[in-house]
Amino acid sequence: MGYAKVVAFLVIVLLWHSPGGARAQDISNGTGLEVENYSFVCIIIETLPEGATEVGLTKDRVLPRVELRLRQAGLHPGEQRSGECLYVSINVVGQAFSVHLAFLRWVSYVVGENRQLRVHAATWNTGGAGTHGRDSEYIVQGLDRHLDQFVNEYLKANGR
Repeated sequence: MGYAKVVAFLVIVLLWHSPGGARAQDISNGTGLEVENYSFVCIIIETLPEGATEVGLTKDRVLPRVELRLRQAGLHPGEQRSGECLYVSINVVGQAFSVHLAFLRWVSYVVGENRQLRVHAATWNTGGAGTHGRDSEYIVQGLDRHLDQFVNEYLKANGR
């Protein structure tokens, strides 16, 4: 057997017996915000709790604010068309509040040698909590800070 045939044989054997076989893998260290079409961002606003409406915070106030921040950055907000979405959750209980943003997308993972599963999961998130003194604008300002963080990191992750 010639040298080239021996090398080819060894490569085939190594690929055959390696974990996962000869499947191509694209493994990189990303931020979780990388997308193919970065300019479109779907938005999901979690239903606000009763405590939010008691201080004057409604979905009709939150959604336009989120859309405005995205548009100011040159992004196009809209409804879900792909599996990638910005999820916004605001919770208000008594004098306390929390703001949580997450970037959701379809994620695949391998279980064993021949089983691959897919789930909708958060690949990036930010948030914070505080007290509001019954001032809904203070909560919205907290939302703005997290939206600015999202926009900056999202554009950077997508080469903009």
